[in-house]
Amino acid sequence: IVSILASMQVRTELAQRQLVPKLRHDFFVIRPIGRTRMFDLLLHAALGQREIDFATRPFGKEMAVERGREAKPAPASRPHAGRTLRLLLAEDNEVNQRVILGMLRNMGHSCVQVADGLEAVRAATPGLFDAILLDVQMPVMDGVEAMKQIRKKLGDESCPPIIAMTAHALPGDREHYLSIGMDDYLPKPIRVATLATVLGRLEARLKPPEPKAMDSTLPILDLEQLADLRGLPASPDEPGDDAVDGLINMFRTQTAERLEIMQSRLALADWKGLSETAHSLRGASASVGYPRVSMQCKDIEATARTLAGTPGKMAQVAGASSQMVAKQLADLRTLVEEADAALAAWLQGTGQPVS
Repeated sequence: IVSILASMQVRTELAQRQLVPKLRHDFFVIRPIGRTRMFDLLLHAALGQREIDFATRPFGKEMAVERGREAKPAPASRPHAGRTLRLLLAEDNEVNQRVILGMLRNMGHSCVQVADGLEAVRAATPGLFDAILLDVQMPVMDGVEAMKQIRKKLGDESCPPIIAMTAHALPGDREHYLSIGMDDYLPKPIRVATLATVLGRLEARLKPPEPKAMDSTLPILDLEQLADLRGLPASPDEPGDDAVDGLINMFRTQTAERLEIMQSRLALADWKGLSETAHSLRGASASVGYPRVSMQCKDIEATARTLAGTPGKMAQVAGASSQMVAKQLADLRTLVEEADAALAAWLQGTGQPVS
């Protein structure tokens, strides 16, 4: 039994120069080859399974198959008619990056691209991506380790499906990667039909996108907190004012200012500053009895804090994140308006605040 181990570049050159018929062999395997793949190769050789797939098929057979394909032009990818997916692609090979990104965009999906596993871990953000495509072999951090780190960072509930991608695949690879925690598997070279099938399975698992529901147990106003404010003495600087009126007027003025500051920091992608301002408004909102406003500020603070750790060079991640935070800020403004209206009714004694 003869096995040839070579790089993909050498394999391509041999095919182009038609030198393969001069090389008697049973297997042709792409390097690098790890222990698991070497074990599979030896097992297939021992069992006499010598024509099982693209990676290990004798090169002469592969060339015959490729010649048979030349008469049939490859079908052009068509725009995707289903849900638009937000994807994170981790792939270090620039040619592969362009091929996969082109396929995904032709299907109508949006994609953020990074070059290694560590950047993928940094880019992974709760709620930002519908799925993550990880090349298994990458510099700095490989796809398997990146998958483990992403799951640890996001947790089971917030982690999107993770799809493994690998070249020179052998039978059993898909089962192997699923068994160690991947959600699906794509063999390389990536084919449009295969990619569409995998993403179709993903879409079937995803629920329609819905805005994050506010905790229904939280009232728009905290009446107990407001009752406690009633007992506070008036400010020494403003002895003629009612204590509650003075506090509310101060809170409304500062809230309007903070909302504008948050909007400005969003425009600048100043995630650290945005997190700090959201934290400040979160505390003030709780103090004056605005629990839903305070909870929304908590969510914005958490998102901005996560993004503050994302490398600044990843402009695509920042752009996609800006859209998510902009929606959170718009919801915050709505909640502030609702709470103000409910508070006005409470102060005037015209009725109970809305729940």
